[in-house]
Amino acid sequence: MLTVLNRKELCITFSIEQQSKIRESLVQHHIPYTVNEITPSAPGLGTVDLDKECISQYIIYVHKDDFEKAKFVTNL
Repeated sequence: MLTVLNRKELCITFSIEQQSKIRESLVQHHIPYTVNEITPSAPGLGTVDLDKECISQYIIYVHKDDFEKAKFVTNL
């Protein structure tokens, strides 16, 4: 089980394709993970001009004991 106390940040990306590929690799190698998606929601922040690829930030965490294996299987 991943908690705030035993997890380690594997990567941060704005690309939904990249985070999807990373998640697929982690699933294939049976490495538990969590994803924190951060989407801007500040009033007055217009997202119309922003590239849709850069709207959300994805932070992927794995258990600290799985960190080195996760880096290896995801080529990070």
